[in-house]
This record gives sequence, structure tokens and C-alpha cells, in this order.
Amino acid sequence: MLIVCEPQCYGFEHVNINAALIAVLRNAYPDRRIVFFAEKHHLHDVEKILNVHSINNVTLCEMAIPERTATGFVRFIKELSLCKKVFKFAHDNGCNRLLFGSITREGLYSVKAFLIIFRAIRCYIVPHSILETILAQPPLRPWRSFFWWNCSRLTYIVLGESICKQLISTFPAVKDYVNFIDHPYFYKYMDAIRRPKSDTIIFGAFGVASRQKGSQMLFSMAEEINKTATILRPQFILIGSILDKALKEIPAHCVSIPSPETPLTAEQFDYYASSIDYSIFTHTMDLYRLTASGALFDAFSYIKPIIAIRNPFFEHYFSVMGDIGYLCDDYDEMLSVISEILNHFPSDRYILQCNNILLGREKINIPRLAEKFAMIWENNQSCA
Repeated sequence: MLIVCEPQCYGFEHVNINAALIAVLRNAYPDRRIVFFAEKHHLHDVEKILNVHSINNVTLCEMAIPERTATGFVRFIKELSLCKKVFKFAHDNGCNRLLFGSITREGLYSVKAFLIIFRAIRCYIVPHSILETILAQPPLRPWRSFFWWNCSRLTYIVLGESICKQLISTFPAVKDYVNFIDHPYFYKYMDAIRRPKSDTIIFGAFGVASRQKGSQMLFSMAEEINKTATILRPQFILIGSILDKALKEIPAHCVSIPSPETPLTAEQFDYYASSIDYSIFTHTMDLYRLTASGALFDAFSYIKPIIAIRNPFFEHYFSVMGDIGYLCDDYDEMLSVISEILNHFPSDRYILQCNNILLGREKINIPRLAEKFAMIWENNQSCA
């Protein structure tokens, strides 16, 4: 038996990555029963994806999770109750491995507390945004969640080699407790590479727009490019919504935003993602130090060459896959790259970049991730 727990996500949040993570487990252990604990709507959404991909022998167990707004001691008590249920279920069924698909700070305290009680159980935790929060804490405050009570039966699995290296470099005390796999993802089947239209190049940005991600740069860049005469006509589109109130006040006349207020449906997302020619990333250089960019994997899924601000997370995949687009040092270089594409479209290089993405996906697909995951799961390996 393999037990997976999603302790904080409601509904569609993290649905794709949790379904893909379960698929990694299924590929690593095809004959074992998987038990997945999560909130009921999240279970339903994950089940739909698993059915599409014929991932079977997964038992879904509804579980009450803390409200999104719960914090501090109130959340800690709820997380304790949640962890007690999962640990006891594992103990009663003779299962000595638990995988948490995400974690909060209070949840991490709870897991570590129950590792003291259930000494035969090992825990594997996939941390997401909690990693960025530890960077934001005042330097003199103890790194409470990560640095207290770590033990040999606890392993953090981060989603990317560059994140693993950055975490260990920044916080050497966790080096014996951290390993990585690449971001699990169900890649879209592509039977042919889509060539751009003859007169228009469409640049698309995946994901929810926010100032933290530098989305305001997309709007200003689109406006500046559209003021310039180019051989090919530019078009910019945001394949996502805008939740940042301050960002909504910025004029975005040159960027098409099909659904600014609400998430796109799966059908809408597929339509717009398929329509673009390049995937553009205007994040700041220090973003994605300790968290993965799911939007990058959307670009991989739809075979869209990348135009991005350079950082270690993106550099890693360029080194693994080869020429898959353009890494830029700043806004001005990104403008220059886009202008060059519009005035001298690199047709041969575009096809090469698409093929490199298509081939590169095979290096980080679910069967390959399953091999790496099994090594971590069986051998209790760390990056150290």
C-alpha cells in the first residue's frame, strides 16, 4: 500500500500536479494499491484526471482539512487531527511510508510530532510555497519549520534540481533531508509541430498574472512592441486570470485577456495554449529560487519555445534540453529578441527548438520521474 495525503488544497487547486504525482507512484509501483486522502471536491477533480489517463487501483478517501483562513494555533490543532488520522491509518494497515503532496508550517510541526510517536513510519513531503516563505522571514528568527526536529525518517522532495541546490546552499542544515524530482506533468500528445501563421506571431504568458511575477512587464512590452513597425504582426495573450488588484489598474490595451476574473476552463485553456507561437516569461530574476514554475511545463506540454528572464530554474531546463528558446538578462534584451523574431523570423531554429522540447520531455516524463522517485522512496536518498 502507498498512502498519499493532500492536507491543504481545495477543489481544483494543485489538481494536475497531484494527479501526476499519483501517476508517478503508479508507474514506480504498478502492483500496489494507492490510497489518496484529500478534500472531497479535490478528490473528485483528481479522479477525473486519473480516469482520463487510465491510472487505476487508487482508493479515494475523503478527509476534512483546515479552512483556508485558519492560521496559527487554530490551524495547528486541525493539522494535528488530520495527521493523526493519516498516521494511524498507515500504522493500522502496516504501511511504513507516507507522502504529503504539500504542507503548511503548522502541518509540518504536526508531521514532525507524529514521527516521534510512530517511529516505524517514514514521511516524504513535497513543499511548495512554504519554501519561499522561509526566505521572507527576518534573518535573526529561527528557521522554525524546517530546522527543528528533522530526522532520518523525513525527506523533503522539491520539484527541481536547481531548487534542491539553492535550498542546500541557502540552508546547509537541511542537506541530509532533501532530494528532488522534476515537476510531475501529463504532457499533451502532439502529432505534429504547429508552425506560426505567415503574418502573425502570437506571444503567450501562462498562469495567473501578478506583479510578483513581473506581469506588468508583459503589458508594457506589448505596448512598446506594438508601437514599432515590424514585418510580422505581433499579438500578445494572457492565458490566465488577474488576481492582483493593483495589476488590474494598469492599462493592457495590447494584451488579449480572455478571462481576467476567473480561471479558464480546460477547453478554453487548451484552445488558447494551442494558438500561441512563443511562451513568454517576464518574472524577476529571483523568482523560482525555491519553487517550481508550473507555467514552464505548460509551455513544454504545448511545445512552445521559451522567451524568459534568465534564472537557475530556467537555465537548468535549457541545459537539459538544449536550444528551447531564449534566456534574456533583462527587459531590454527580451524586447530585442521579440523584435528580431518579428523582423527576421528564424523558421529553421523555431522547428529545432520545438523538436528539442519534444525530445526533452522524454527526459522528464512520468516514467522517468518514477525511476527517480523509487530510488528516493526505497533508499532514503538525499541530495547530499
